[in-house]
Amino acid sequence: SSDLTTLVAALGDHNVRVSALDILCQIADHEDPTAVNAVVASLKDGDRDVRLGALDALPHLISEGNEVSIAAVAECVRDHDANVRESALRKLGQIAAKGDRCAIAAVAVGLADEDVNLRHVALDSLIQLVDESSRLAILAGAAARSEKT
Repeated sequence: SSDLTTLVAALGDHNVRVSALDILCQIADHEDPTAVNAVVASLKDGDRDVRLGALDALPHLISEGNEVSIAAVAECVRDHDANVRESALRKLGQIAAKGDRCAIAAVAVGLADEDVNLRHVALDSLIQLVDESSRLAILAGAAARSEKT
């Protein structure tokens, strides 16, 4: 596991690291812990494009509800780059099971994002993560709030 993570990180050019993540996503077995760990580690890469590539790759490698991956993606909603935050918010809606507390807490952070578009993305993801009765309450609250602004 650490060998693959070290290899991906050691690839100097960020375009090569992004391509390596794409290839890894295509050739790795579903839920392969070595591949998943390498992608999760890439979520902390210093390059925005690598973090975005890792966020794109992860849903292809894991099953819904993979706690380690959800926790790692949840950290990305606080990323300094708005594109990474947006991608993380979208991916949480895809990879977490309904009711997943970690994902819901992370998406709640996105509801307070400075970027209005990201707040909308967070709302969409939150709606995916909650049950039907909660979904209706959230939509009613959002509608009431938009009428005030």
